[in-house]
Amino acid sequence: MSLNTSSPTNFKSWQELTSLSKQEFDLETLFKTNPNRFDEFSLKDEDFLIDFSKNLIDNNVFQGLLELANEAALESAIKSYFKG
Repeated sequence: MSLNTSSPTNFKSWQELTSLSKQEFDLETLFKTNPNRFDEFSLKDEDFLIDFSKNLIDNNVFQGLLELANEAALESAIKSYFKG
């Protein structure tokens, strides 16, 4: 995948996230309605933990963020960065 140098605000995924951002979220309710929230919204690799569970997101927002990263070719950009 080649690097996408367009502004992310022009991406389809950005527009979808903008629409999703108008949702009302209550963190306490999100945890009460999904007791597996920590497991579903956390990534662990050896001693490195990324915990998204305490952010005001749901599955739709999380998937939208992944789509934005894909549309922006983030993985290619990271590889390019480390190659110099």
